[in-house]
Amino acid sequence: MKTNKTLNTMLGIILIATMAGCDSFFEDDISNRSVELVSPADQVETDILTQTFYWDVVKGASSYRLQIVTPSFANAENLVLDTLVTDNKYTYSLFPAEFEWRVRAENSVYQSGWSSSHLTIYSSDDLTRQKVQLVSPHDGKITNSADISFVWDALYNADNYQIAIYKGSWEGETVVAPVSVDGTSYEGTLSEGTFFWGVQAQNQTSETSYTIQSLMIDQTPPNTPVLTSPENNSTVTSTSVQFAWNSSDSGSGIAQDTVKVYSDKNLSTLVDAVASFDQQAKVTLSDRTTYYWTVLSVDKAGNVGARASIDTLIVRVN
Repeated sequence: MKTNKTLNTMLGIILIATMAGCDSFFEDDISNRSVELVSPADQVETDILTQTFYWDVVKGASSYRLQIVTPSFANAENLVLDTLVTDNKYTYSLFPAEFEWRVRAENSVYQSGWSSSHLTIYSSDDLTRQKVQLVSPHDGKITNSADISFVWDALYNADNYQIAIYKGSWEGETVVAPVSVDGTSYEGTLSEGTFFWGVQAQNQTSETSYTIQSLMIDQTPPNTPVLTSPENNSTVTSTSVQFAWNSSDSGSGIAQDTVKVYSDKNLSTLVDAVASFDQQAKVTLSDRTTYYWTVLSVDKAGNVGARASIDTLIVRVN
């Protein structure tokens, strides 16, 4: 008995160790790899406040840790930024000072070493070379909410900002004529459609160009799906059933359909629900059973359409 107990304990320890090591087994060891920083170049001196920090992709990395301090990591006075990003670039608005920035690659198990670079930004009242960094909504945002909070980063030496919103294109119908804003946000209520919004920074002697992004508001649900296969009241001779239908949306487009299969006509007992992105789905069902199925569509703005008709299906293999 003691031997069996000891053996079981050892097997348990091995199992726990194996489970803990699963991630490390599947992840690349990037601890000896380095991140090659691309831009801004080391020791650059510039008056441009909004910088795009860019580095080469590291094989096996799923994210990157970016940190910025003043004036250096050896003598850090202020942690300006500490963020984890999945892309190999990040845009951020700074202020006149000396900076050191560094990046390391990461995955769920391993981290590379840090790669660092120095950057100096000097003060200038001339805003013509500057750019306002828009924060939200992100470029190309699709939403079903008409109430929008427009947010952007503050720009050093800017006294105020102008925001403008147009429908259809930047040269399209005026929705919000250029309006002066002292802060870095603006609340607006829009109708359905595609909009282009831009922000410009100003002071007494100069101004930036507009930074422009797009936004789509879609409050119209998708069209009701049309079931095509199997035909209503049909009998199939396989328990692996291929369902098909037609779905469409006149606004932002279909994001996902869901086919739902029930065992009763009141749709109270759900057998299976399968998400689909190509208007078809395969579901495994039981032999000699009657099923009822339908489809729901959701568009890219989050609007849910009306449920499709309820079709009946009989599975009979023998």
